[in-house]
Amino acid sequence: MNNFREEYLAANCPNSISIEETEQILLQMKYCVCQIHKGNGVIGNGFFSNIMYNNNLLQFLVTTNKILNNEDIQTGKIIEITFNDNKEYRKITIDNSRIKYTNPVLNITFIEIKKNKDNINYFLDIDNDVYKEKNVLKILFKKNSLYILHYPKGNNIKVSYGVSNDINNYNIHYNCDTEEGSSGSPILSLNSLKLIGIHIGSPNNNSNKNKIGNLINYAIDKLNNQNINDDNDVILNEMTII
Repeated sequence: MNNFREEYLAANCPNSISIEETEQILLQMKYCVCQIHKGNGVIGNGFFSNIMYNNNLLQFLVTTNKILNNEDIQTGKIIEITFNDNKEYRKITIDNSRIKYTNPVLNITFIEIKKNKDNINYFLDIDNDVYKEKNVLKILFKKNSLYILHYPKGNNIKVSYGVSNDINNYNIHYNCDTEEGSSGSPILSLNSLKLIGIHIGSPNNNSNKNKIGNLINYAIDKLNNQNINDDNDVILNEMTII
């Protein structure tokens, strides 16, 4: 808890709830963010979220397509994850009963979680207000408006605070301290403490300052309408996926 408290105090950002209440929320969120293991090493992050699918509230593991692609989520494949600072380990076996979807253009993958079967119990909620008004980040969010929970370079979980500065074609642009291995982490609103996006990476021309993620609700729309093509999807060619 001390690490979370120190980083939160260091951010010195206004919030409608107390630091103690925020600490407890962040501690619980440690169970919502995981490292995904493939082969002999850690390849990236993922997170667990409550998501509306065909008017039903279901639970999903969310990560990037670079981490888990179409081949990785075929029936019979096993996904290995750790969470709670690598103290807890799970194997998720892909079977025909799970809803799954991956999109290489948006660089996102969804895999349905079966709570009882997978023994996963904590899930992030979606902040729908960000999607209702695409410019809400520009208009309403101030300094330290968002944060990312991630496992940089496979180390213990870290909280990184940042400032959103643009939304372009449903990509969020922000200044946040992320490192190699952070791709697939959740982007959360510091106002609502709810999920707003998924961290993808950095533009190659400025990897130390500007970061890019995707609005989660846009990706959820694609999950619910998998057979519909959308010309607004943007391939992020000049990206460093970290």
